[in-house]
Amino acid sequence: MNKLRLVKQVNRYACGPACLAMLAHSTEKKMIELLGNKFDRSLDTNNMLWALNKLEIMHSTWCRDGLWKYDSKALLCLQYFFDSVSKRKKVNYHPIHGHYIVYANGKYYDPASGIRNELYDFRYSRDWITVRGYLSIYD
Repeated sequence: MNKLRLVKQVNRYACGPACLAMLAHSTEKKMIELLGNKFDRSLDTNNMLWALNKLEIMHSTWCRDGLWKYDSKALLCLQYFFDSVSKRKKVNYHPIHGHYIVYANGKYYDPASGIRNELYDFRYSRDWITVRGYLSIYD
């Protein structure tokens, strides 16, 4: 992906459509229209795959093994944010929320915080952040 353009999300739930817009070289508004009722404040991984197929963007299946296989033009990553207090107390904790980002050209394109060189955005330092899944983009 030589010319990936950052698309900022229009609200706190629209990271999925913003990442789709980056990968499709389109606008977030068009992606939200494409998704229709599949996008209701969030976008699960099945609907993300549906949209990539509808846009005819070649991709792998979701990889959840934690091992980055950078054999493609870009990676679509799903980050999970966990409450760091729960982690410190070693209780069963669930993600606060998920967040999609795109990795391409050695940079992380985050629709919420912009382009950065590191995976983690320390403005979210109150939470524990991990990548829980990714898929390779071949287009």
